[in-house]
Amino acid sequence: MEALTLAQLLQAVGGTLIGGEADLNQTVTEVCTDSRSVPQGCLFLPLEGERFDGHAYINAALEGGAAGCLTQRERESYLPGKFYIKVPNTTRALREKRSTSHYRGVKKYDNTYSGFLVCGDCGAPMFAMSRSDLRPAYTCGTYHRRGLKGCTSHHIRVDKLDELLKSYVQQVMDHSSDMLQRLNEDLARQQEDVAETEQSADHLAEVLVDLQEELKVTKRQRIRDLMKHPEQEELLEQTYDELEADLQKRIEGISHQIEMLSDKRNTIIQVNRAARTAMEVFDDILSKDTLERNDLELIIRQIKVYEDHLEIQLQSDVDAILRSGTLEGAVNFNEGMGHISSVTIVQESNKHLDKVFHANVISDGDPSQTTWTRWEMFCFGMLDLAKRTGIDCTS
Repeated sequence: MEALTLAQLLQAVGGTLIGGEADLNQTVTEVCTDSRSVPQGCLFLPLEGERFDGHAYINAALEGGAAGCLTQRERESYLPGKFYIKVPNTTRALREKRSTSHYRGVKKYDNTYSGFLVCGDCGAPMFAMSRSDLRPAYTCGTYHRRGLKGCTSHHIRVDKLDELLKSYVQQVMDHSSDMLQRLNEDLARQQEDVAETEQSADHLAEVLVDLQEELKVTKRQRIRDLMKHPEQEELLEQTYDELEADLQKRIEGISHQIEMLSDKRNTIIQVNRAARTAMEVFDDILSKDTLERNDLELIIRQIKVYEDHLEIQLQSDVDAILRSGTLEGAVNFNEGMGHISSVTIVQESNKHLDKVFHANVISDGDPSQTTWTRWEMFCFGMLDLAKRTGIDCTS
């Protein structure tokens, strides 16, 4: 590979620097995936498969001479003098790094959907068509290599993909309107609810202290009575065992009530904060002319492209938020349930017949018989989205 500074590398792979500061002007000239043979000053890229995980060899590679590494997760410790770049998927980062055209370390073509699109018929990754005379589009990778002998084109334009994903973002907001209304009502009552909850918690805490003190007094009284009446030891032991057991149960019950009040209070606050921030993010996506890669990572996991339809796998939290607006009461959250309405997009062409795509969301939700209410699914989706995207719900 051509020499890249750390700053250019961060831009190329769309990663985040973790583990402390690093010299953004240091240069990397090679990529290495084998920790047993590490060129000095290279970038170590830990691949992950069904039977192996290169993350286990990051320290060995860095100690062997690598300047830094990519990683999909935070490390327990970081070696001094080395850089760590966190990316969503190290394998995908490698594929995109190899297949993206650069000029002096700067991307010529964004290829925003690379890695997200798969041919539904042959399973090959979709190939980005970067031609100045055509609008940005993707076609089947097998068709690109072998023509009709391998597969059909599955040609789909980027602007239509953007239109499709925006329609689902809009559905997230529209279908959740009643949930957001309840959320705003809760938000208006938040301070009052929190104050009432804190008063209840303070009262229970006082009761808890009294019970704990009563238990201590009972234990001391047991000792005194046993010393005064050793001949009644068996009766006294039985009596005090019952008294202490009863007090202990009451203490545990009060402690559980305090925990429940705390959980309720935290949930009210966290869901409100997560929803407000998430809706601002979704509004921002809808206002963009073209979507960026971080927008796609927020919304989708994969899109399978067929000649006449699309199958979309949303991120599980976005899927849950979208489905929460379609539920009534409680339903079984089973794979493939069709509560999210289909979307139709038309791809016009000057030289060919217009193509019509019918898009459907394919859910890989919990296959068990767990029952979800609308509010439970909405809370799950919002809090999980907050966790995945780093939204701070605690401050």
